Amino acid sequence: MPEHVAYFAQQVWNGLQVSAFYALLAVGYLLVHAVTNRTNLAFGAIAMWSGQTAVLAASMLGGMFYLAAGPALLLAVASALAGAALFGVVFARLVVLPLAEGTRLAMLVATIGVAIVLEEAARFASGSRELWLQPVLAMPVTLAPGTFSVGVTLMQFVNLAVAGTLILALAVSMARHPLGRAWRAVADDAGMARLLGVDVRRVLTGSVVLGSLYAAAAGILAALYYGNVSFYQGLMLGLKVLYVVVLGGIGSVPAAMAGAGLLGFAETLWSAYFPIAWRDVATFGGLTLLLALRPGGLFAGARRMDRDR
Repeated sequence: MPEHVAYFAQQVWNGLQVSAFYALLAVGYLLVHAVTNRTNLAFGAIAMWSGQTAVLAASMLGGMFYLAAGPALLLAVASALAGAALFGVVFARLVVLPLAEGTRLAMLVATIGVAIVLEEAARFASGSRELWLQPVLAMPVTLAPGTFSVGVTLMQFVNLAVAGTLILALAVSMARHPLGRAWRAVADDAGMARLLGVDVRRVLTGSVVLGSLYAAAAGILAALYYGNVSFYQGLMLGLKVLYVVVLGGIGSVPAAMAGAGLLGFAETLWSAYFPIAWRDVATFGGLTLLLALRPGGLFAGARRMDRDR
């Protein structure tokens, strides 16, 4: 395989990993947006917080309690998911439920505040230092040897398998489980769902908790893959996931996943061929241009849930 082709193939594989993280974040965002019709910028911070929690817990369990790497990592992931679920309950009751019937601006400002609080809490918890995990399942396997070898790791397969399984499980549950039908009823018309006996507050709370868990899964997988999730990335991730879902088409999970893929590959290919310091400038500029050309998203036929309530 020619060197330039192998290099491009490696970047495509790497872009698939980044797209999986964004897809999980986008699904979590859509779960809440569909039933509130409000912009929520806290999901990037939830992902960052959960990734940081996993890294801190694994470091403490291994360093202070001398647990082996495997058990320490499993306990760290479990604690990060439990913390995300607990945070989702508190977040739903203190922020989302009180503001669900309020103005759009109120929810936007409140979730920006939540994101800043989580970022600062993560910064204090880590002592304003970057904490790193030892590589997890990082033994490379060469697929295409040559001057530039195309390599993969087991962790990359784990990332894709977990992300795909979580998204598929959610799609099946929403289609067949009674809670999924209640979620769709509230997303379509919360007032009518309430008249028909659906517990709207319970659906809202469950959506926030489940969305928080999906965001947490994205952050934990990113932490295990890269070894670190920086405390200052929360608000930036929140903005990126907002671009992803708007670009794909709010209200459509497949369209949001397509938007996640577009952003993931764009960032990866820019980092591979152009100065990485300008990556966010280029990606946000390109996304803004695409939205200016296609305000309804790239998939104009996608089902939208952006009507006023």
